[in-house]
Amino acid sequence: MSQRAVAIATELGVLRELDALRLLSIETVRGRVITFIVELPGRACSPPKHGLALRCRITLDCVMAYRLLARPRWDPAAFNTPASAFDEIEESAWVAEITARFLDPAKYRHVSIVTDQLVIHAVTGGYSLEVLERVPVGDALERRADATASSRGAGRPAGWATREYPCARGVPVETPLGALRRFRDTIFLFSVAFSLRPITLELAGEFTGSSFYPVEQAGYINYRLRFHDVQAIYSAELDISCNDILPRRESQFEQKLDFGLLTAIVGADEPEFRSFQLGCYDDLLWVACRDYTLELLGPAD
Repeated sequence: MSQRAVAIATELGVLRELDALRLLSIETVRGRVITFIVELPGRACSPPKHGLALRCRITLDCVMAYRLLARPRWDPAAFNTPASAFDEIEESAWVAEITARFLDPAKYRHVSIVTDQLVIHAVTGGYSLEVLERVPVGDALERRADATASSRGAGRPAGWATREYPCARGVPVETPLGALRRFRDTIFLFSVAFSLRPITLELAGEFTGSSFYPVEQAGYINYRLRFHDVQAIYSAELDISCNDILPRRESQFEQKLDFGLLTAIVGADEPEFRSFQLGCYDDLLWVACRDYTLELLGPAD
């Protein structure tokens, strides 16, 4: 994927400096609306606003697919050469893939956001940037941003194209109640939460008891699933994910083995990182992380 990036003109102007956005938090509503709270020095805007620290909310609406890629491992220029920290990608091949089955491509945009923690790409129906707070400051914040930019590594230049990596062999994850069959209604996802430094992804919802094997369970079972030290996340709406990069699966929750994309992200010399794929009723997720914890919280009401 190598399309032209066009800087988005916000109420602050263009956010020209790639390392100026400090990511404070991520919030999501069932993955379809994602908000990023960021902080930046005013001098990172174009035209610059010296003497101000700005706290902003970036909102992505009607998100059909997204990628969150940890820095400094990932090069912001892996997909395209950024024009700014907040870009729209013109004539995106990813939008064409995501909308190929039943969506109108004219209604969706490929947006990229570069922060100190993550490179973010999303196919979204709309986006906005809102200034939450303007705080007068001295030059300390500007010096801190300069130091962050100068110390950051280049990251890995590997791309993430549809056919660049072959389908990987999957091994079903054994939960305390057994593995999970490949049925669409096996896993229901009710909430998605993120924490930063290091990045943790937390999912919560219900498992369908009859989908466990070799021993089926009754009713529905609440779960909480956390992925720790996350290096990359890919999520797509299930009905459109067959056109994108996520490999075929044997179970609704499995570890992917010999997946070249994981090596491209973390390198061959760090075998402690693993990749997992989770198929939920509405979404398909792929996560590269150091480890995970799964809690079964008992029968659902």
